[in-house]
Amino acid sequence: MMPAANIKIESRKIKNLATQGGWHVYALDSSRPPLCGGGMGEGGVGVDVNKIQIRRAAIAAIALGVLALGITGLIDRLLLGTFMCAGLAVGWLNAQLTLWAITRIASSEAPSKQRLVGSSALRLLGITAVALLVAFLARPNGVGIFFGLALFQVALVLNTVLPELKGLRQTP
Repeated sequence: MMPAANIKIESRKIKNLATQGGWHVYALDSSRPPLCGGGMGEGGVGVDVNKIQIRRAAIAAIALGVLALGITGLIDRLLLGTFMCAGLAVGWLNAQLTLWAITRIASSEAPSKQRLVGSSALRLLGITAVALLVAFLARPNGVGIFFGLALFQVALVLNTVLPELKGLRQTP
């Protein structure tokens, strides 16, 4: 069994790495268990990226997509609503790829910020290129993909922040 000091050092390395992507990483110790999932990684460190928050954001995105289709259908711009739904789907894909990359990098033998930055830059460059291409080729309704991406980010942030704020209020 590793001494507690080593667990803290390992946890700090991964925590600094993972906060770059906006995810939470906790050390497994008796004072703070992981919120969900997690598991033990190398050196007694558990990575908690909270898949439940992404799942809740996906449910919110589906509801927003149905709402967008309803509203855009009423104003006779159904194609705009379809592109908004495509943007919501691309936002969900981005969240899943971020989760996968952070888990992969944090569980490697030598996690590095450079790998995380490179992975994030490549992913965001690809998503931006696809969104710009769709918006340009399907103008004027193609701009809906940007609305969908923005809506998914709002849903994801709210599903991340609101439970944390609720937990802070309950902490004495």
